[in-house]
Formats: sequence, structure tokens, C-alpha cells
Amino acid sequence: MNSSIWSFTEGTVGMIGEHKVMFSNIMIQDYTLADGTSKEGPAASLSLPNNKEWQTAGTGCIFTLDGVEYEVTNVEEGDPFGEVTVKIHRPIFSFTEGTVGMIGEHKVMFSNIMIRDYTLADGTSKEGPAASLSLPNNKEWQTAGTGCVFTLDGVEYEVTNVEEGDPFGEVTVVKNN
Repeated sequence: MNSSIWSFTEGTVGMIGEHKVMFSNIMIQDYTLADGTSKEGPAASLSLPNNKEWQTAGTGCIFTLDGVEYEVTNVEEGDPFGEVTVKIHRPIFSFTEGTVGMIGEHKVMFSNIMIRDYTLADGTSKEGPAASLSLPNNKEWQTAGTGCVFTLDGVEYEVTNVEEGDPFGEVTVVKNN
């Protein structure tokens, strides 16, 4: 089996990395995707580590473990047991303002978070918390706010959140599919 795809039999505990997860009670039911879209179809109750609440997970639902987003790609009812398939949706990277962090083998740094103007790749002007971004092999710092993208080794990454902090802010980046 591909190491980035997992299949779970309904009602049994399975592992994603070092995390125990369980899908149970597969049935036709309503569920909501991260973008707010309501769906109806086969969905399971999902138990995640360190979370006392069960969540409803149908095809397209996303959950996070250790800084990686996972997507439910298929939910099937069965007799006697159904099955749920999960794949890696995208990794998440968090950076503390002013410290060097890693994306793969690349050192990157976000600093000087403050409210300022910045421009998205499509030319849209924005104002909000943004950081100065230092990338490898680039002598110029660029301004990166929420929605900005950059490329490393041909892979596109998107800044999804920039927060000012006291004393240090934080920047969140995801790998785009």
C-alpha cells in the first residue's frame, strides 16, 4: 500500500504514523466540508487522538495530525463492516517570526511582521499582517501576507495565516496541490 494512503475497516483502530484513529458508525448522513459546503452521503464518526469529540467525516472532509492535513477520499458502507480511505491532503508548516525554519531541505525565514500593503500573484492588493520572507538563493526579501505564494524546487507553497505576536508572531504555510 502507498505510504500516503490508508484504509480503515469500520470500528477498528488504525494508525496514521504514530497516531491511533478510528472510523465507526458508517451510514448515510449529512456532513459539512471545511469550506462550509453541506453534503449527504456515506459518512463515519471519526475519533482522533487528544480529541474527546467525535467528528462526522465523509468524502472530502479534512482533518489534521502533527501539522499534516489528511483528506477522506472514500467512505463505503459494508456488510458487516464498511471502509474508509484517507490520503495526505497537504503538509502544514509553522514558523516563528525571526527564526530560520525548514521546508524540506530549504531554509526559510519570516521576520518583521506588521500591518502593511502586499500584492497577491493575481495582482490583487491587500492590507493586513504580512512578513518579510527570505528564501534560499534569493538576495531580495519579499513581502508575504495571507494568500501569497512562493515556489521552492518547482513546488508551490501558500501563506495561509500571518499573526502579529508579543514578542514574536507566527506564519503558517501549506504546500499547494
